[in-house]
Amino acid sequence: MNEIIKKCIKFYKLYIALFAISAFIALIVCAFMPPKYLASVTISSPQESRLSFNSGLLGAASISQQLTGSSESQQLFSYFVQSLTSQQAADILSDQYNLLPVVFHSKWDSSAKSWKQESFLRQFFIEIQSLLTKQQVKTHPNSEDLRKYLDNHISVRRVTPITSSGLLRSSDIIEVSFLFDNRSQAVAVLNDVLATSDNILRQNRQHDVGSRITYLHAALKKADGVEEREALIAAITSQQQEMAKISADKRYAYAIIVTAYSPLIPESPSPLIFLVVAILAGVVVGTAAIFLLPEKWFPHWIVSYRPVSGTRG
Repeated sequence: MNEIIKKCIKFYKLYIALFAISAFIALIVCAFMPPKYLASVTISSPQESRLSFNSGLLGAASISQQLTGSSESQQLFSYFVQSLTSQQAADILSDQYNLLPVVFHSKWDSSAKSWKQESFLRQFFIEIQSLLTKQQVKTHPNSEDLRKYLDNHISVRRVTPITSSGLLRSSDIIEVSFLFDNRSQAVAVLNDVLATSDNILRQNRQHDVGSRITYLHAALKKADGVEEREALIAAITSQQQEMAKISADKRYAYAIIVTAYSPLIPESPSPLIFLVVAILAGVVVGTAAIFLLPEKWFPHWIVSYRPVSGTRG
């Protein structure tokens, strides 16, 4: 071991040179790599009192709670998180928000407001594939590509609250992040994704409550007893109040704790990580050169000292 250490010290100039070269290359690569910005937002489940409705009506809410062991707001929040990268959300984002040119901007010609033409060779292979499969081959990104992109670039993690005395449990708070190559657009896209998923669940709930109101009105017309009519009127009133809450709330399935924000410093590339990798590469290359190559192959200024080859007479 001592001999190995001595030999490494003997070639310390080689390590310094390799460190300098690898660090310079790493910084150059880091400078020319496109930056990636991470936009993040901290959200939680909505308050249960705001979402509660007549649990006695058909027993739907109580049955659901017994089966899942969680409150309705937690279930709704769980569905909301799952819908962030759903195909339904991607379809809406591509059609209504026109998000495809934003996300796949490298393939979009902003001046012509159309997708860039494929190369001649690429078009040739597309035609061949279309003839062989007898199906239309896509020539530009679609909502399915957007869904895959969001699935790969959106991350969700649980956040543990700082104090244990808070009203929100740790499982109710999450941080949603989106990695993109434009800082301002990263925040905008993340907000669009949240709004789209929220509207999907809101519309689904509006449809359910609207169907329930229609059913109760039909039942009210057929009711004869006074108590039965009073019960149906009370149920209709409760559902109408629920419909008003659903329509009035700015956010239905989630609440924002910390608004979406992206730091000025990009998430990647990280100069520190590149420098660490460069140092490790210098150590590996230098050590391999020292023990695999003959000493005479190295310039004289690399070796700090040389063994004496003979004595004077």
